[in-house]
Amino acid sequence: TLSLHDALPISTENVNHGLKTPQLTQELFDTHKKLRRLQIAIYPEVEMGNPFSVQNVVRYLLNEPNFFLKTSWFGSFNQDEQVIHYDDVFAVPWITSKRISIQPVDRTLFTLPSKPCVIRSGFLVYSHRVSPNLDMIPEWCRPFEVISMANPRLPEELAELYKKSEGMVVFERTSAATEAMLCGCPVIFCSSYGLDKATINYNGYEDYGIVWDFDKTAFVRAQNTITSFGKV
Repeated sequence: TLSLHDALPISTENVNHGLKTPQLTQELFDTHKKLRRLQIAIYPEVEMGNPFSVQNVVRYLLNEPNFFLKTSWFGSFNQDEQVIHYDDVFAVPWITSKRISIQPVDRTLFTLPSKPCVIRSGFLVYSHRVSPNLDMIPEWCRPFEVISMANPRLPEELAELYKKSEGMVVFERTSAATEAMLCGCPVIFCSSYGLDKATINYNGYEDYGIVWDFDKTAFVRAQNTITSFGKV
């Protein structure tokens, strides 16, 4: 039996099986409609229309409009639709939207290793939306293993990788950086691919486990401060 408030994902198998996340089917959608249940569709910024034809619509800016689809995103939707954004850098000046803070990381899973004296080795390189030049990675960050949505892993598998790796290199904004740092794995952000402090927006966390580019001295500092990341 579904409760009065249900979040129903569509077109995805990547769900947290520890949560109640039933898939939205056409049959279930029609049943809710016949029961006159309040239906609210939450669309990301890559969807400009209202494919479910529901009366209540929320537009959730999870990234910069037009970042993925060059659609001249001007917010040409109904005036009574609600607009929210995940981060202030995604807000657009011509639309009134509200920032909403939803924890993107399962902090019961992505935690520091239970054994504080764990020996870490090797690096991880996160690559999803950009194709980085891996030759730019210095010798002291090798050997490394590339993690990508092209070869998806379960959250549990990622947590184990973070907990045993010496560090991770990222070339784009990703919640994987937060996951890694919560597991005690310092993260190197590469500015040559457009990342900067305003883009990643770790306000108040800059001194804990974060490194800009391949600064080995800064990496040593990050190793010494990473355990404080989840406490700030």
